[in-house]
Formats: sequence, structure tokens, C-alpha cells
Amino acid sequence: MNRSDIPDELRELVLSMARRSDVNSVSCQFYDFRLWEGLLAEQVRRVQLSGKPPKDAFFLCGPDSGIPGVARLHPGLEDMPQEEWFTGGTLEEKMGGDIHIPCEGVCGADFFVYPSWRKIYPEAWTKDGAELDWATSRKECNHLLIDRDLGETGCATRIMPSDGWWLYSSIAPYKDCNPFHSR
Repeated sequence: MNRSDIPDELRELVLSMARRSDVNSVSCQFYDFRLWEGLLAEQVRRVQLSGKPPKDAFFLCGPDSGIPGVARLHPGLEDMPQEEWFTGGTLEEKMGGDIHIPCEGVCGADFFVYPSWRKIYPEAWTKDGAELDWATSRKECNHLLIDRDLGETGCATRIMPSDGWWLYSSIAPYKDCNPFHSR
């Protein structure tokens, strides 16, 4: 799937998950402009309600390749003259939000839209005391949206909310999955 223009149903699913009170961070690999506009709007809303900085109010993480026109950070930025780095022209700058662009490939989050290129280990769920994020190489998450059926698991509920996409939600108590919060 070309992840720069996702189906409306999938976009609305991600945005509805982002609006949940038990979701305080989102890691998403899509490049969809309207999706990021909605995620940034939710971040700005939470900043206004809480008075916290964007990363603390509602952490957002995009793909490590950046999101052209949306996120201000992108690969090759350091090769440009410094006066051209941040011109205010990205959606993130215009809306006053903050999107983390990881250099480590991907970050976990409360709601983790799992990238298709990343290996997943659902066999980890068969171990005693397994947790949802054991399958993600310990990238923490409470909800995992993935483009394949990984089967039933005792550590999470599973539904298919969008054609070809599966949502796993942990049955364990909530844990803070913002990678930048001190534990």
C-alpha cells in the first residue's frame, strides 16, 4: 500500500484512537497529510488543555524518513544551509505542534501503527506472562495496529477494524509508552 494517501476508513480509525483518553502517544509511519493534520490538531488541543509542552501533552512520532510538507525534520536537513532549516512552511510549524522523527527507525507509543518493513515476533505471546509489546522487540505499546493477522493472543484483544488491518489492545494495566518520559 502506498502510505501517502490512506483510505478514509483507516485515517478515521487512527484519529479516533488518538482522541481516546487512554492514548497519550502515537507512532505512525503513514505520510498522509490529512491524517497528520488531525494528529497535530489533537496535540494542540491537549497542549491548550494541559499547558504542557507538545511532547508531554501528546507525543507524536513519524517515520524516520520524515514527512515532506508536514514535519520540519527530515533526512539531509543538516546538508542544507542553516538559514533554510526551519522556514515556518511545514504543517507542524504552522500548527505549533511537535513531531518526533526518529533516527532509530521507529519509536513505540501508546498507539503504535506498526511499519510493514519491521519484523514482528508474535511467538513471544506464547510465553508465560506475555505482554503485547513483547512481539514488537520491546517497542512499548498498549494498542498495536498492523497490516496482518497475527492470530489470537492471551495478552490482548483483537479486532479487524479496517480491511486488512488488525488492532490488538493490551489487557494489561495501562503503561506510559512515551519514549521520552522518564520512568
